Amino acid sequence: MRRSLPIFVVFLTVIVAIVSPTHAASRAKGEPSPPVILVDTALIRFIIEILPDSTDFCVTGALDSTRRGTSETALLFQTLRIACPDQLAMQKAVRALKDCKEIKIKKLRHDLEKARSSDPAGYRGMTVRFEWQGQERTIQLLTFQQLRWLLWASTILPNDSKADTKANRSYAIAVSDYLDAIDRGESPTKIPRATDFGLPQRLDLYQPLADDEIAFTDAVAEITTSFACGITAFTPTDFALAEFKLLATNETFVETDPGMFQWQCREFFSSGQVLTNIKTLSPESFRQLEPGNYAFAVGADNTVRFAKITEPNARRWSQFPHALLFCNQPVLTSGNFVIERDTVVHFSRINIRSHTLLGNLATQAEPRQLSDQRLTTLGHFFQALDRLSISYHGILISKY
Repeated sequence: MRRSLPIFVVFLTVIVAIVSPTHAASRAKGEPSPPVILVDTALIRFIIEILPDSTDFCVTGALDSTRRGTSETALLFQTLRIACPDQLAMQKAVRALKDCKEIKIKKLRHDLEKARSSDPAGYRGMTVRFEWQGQERTIQLLTFQQLRWLLWASTILPNDSKADTKANRSYAIAVSDYLDAIDRGESPTKIPRATDFGLPQRLDLYQPLADDEIAFTDAVAEITTSFACGITAFTPTDFALAEFKLLATNETFVETDPGMFQWQCREFFSSGQVLTNIKTLSPESFRQLEPGNYAFAVGADNTVRFAKITEPNARRWSQFPHALLFCNQPVLTSGNFVIERDTVVHFSRINIRSHTLLGNLATQAEPRQLSDQRLTTLGHFFQALDRLSISYHGILISKY
């Protein structure tokens, strides 16, 4: 029987990071690595500063900087994105951009699904072209459900608009309508199936999952690293913490593949949970934390997002999948931490346990060995706490 896994969610902003997404290690040996992506951290920081409540938004880099197609279509995959929890938040974000005196909006475009036939059918987001610091920039605003559509469309819709078909476009619109109903708080009707449009089942929004999607690990497993061996948990010395930070590379990973991410989203929303539980870690938000378990992840721009873990109420998945923290975008590390409060709020434990921590990478390495490698990525979390001047003295570290 599947164990439900706790989760934490956290947000931070800093640093220019060069990212090489390992997206599930490409799942197959010998497959070429994804292109390196430059994260425009300066623009991300600026956008977060002007948003009405930055903790409600997830600002991420380009989805696919190499995407081909018409200029309008390629733009959707090559530009910075602001993922908003719902339509109301998206309206507030647009208003904040319009009111900002440091930028000059040159073009605002919405509802591309009603535009030219060369545009991707079903797109419901918004693109904003503006001038900032003497340069022309473009950003994209989407609700979380609209972003789900874009993530699905990125793997389903052809790069070349000439290869598009009426069936593809009709199904893309049907999927968009289905997710839009969720966006508006309605009970969505029947889930659209690719076969209903004469398309293969592999194009479904909820693709069939393989039996090996999850790699199970022992609840207790010894740690084998350069600074801790033969133990299952330890409180790090100053030397061990220095090693953590030294060994933390800029290599990133994605929590789940696109198909599993859509399944997790369905289970999450059908259980009545909401995205507004995700917050940004800051000295202020840290001081307000209540005792309990939290899920966290550190983004490619060194932003930390977190959310409190409640009792499981979803049928299949963990009650707050880590992948939701950064909209299934590459992260530097993820796991769970425990907060306690006596005279002050403090961290008591941390681990790298997340819902599918090893599932997508198990074909590349033995799970226990891989988890030892992943353990060292906690150095990114400690570096983030250092920048925020948040103490983690005496924290207990474990793998699971």
